[in-house]
Amino acid sequence: MIILGLVFIFQFVISCSCLAINRSKQTDVINASWWVMSNKTRDELERSFDCCGLFNLTTLYQQDYDFCTAIC
Repeated sequence: MIILGLVFIFQFVISCSCLAINRSKQTDVINASWWVMSNKTRDELERSFDCCGLFNLTTLYQQDYDFCTAIC
């Protein structure tokens, strides 16, 4: 019962922190994660979400598009 209570508290804290993050902070976190991942992980995400690139910025789009195998 104690473990269940601790799990509940942990999940509640994580949920509150996710709700507290604003749009610009979300963008910063996602952008930082994108540049750290391997090309294989990027490729898997692009195929899963059927997209090419992260924000499809003009300067970086061609670089991401060259590695993308998703149907854009």
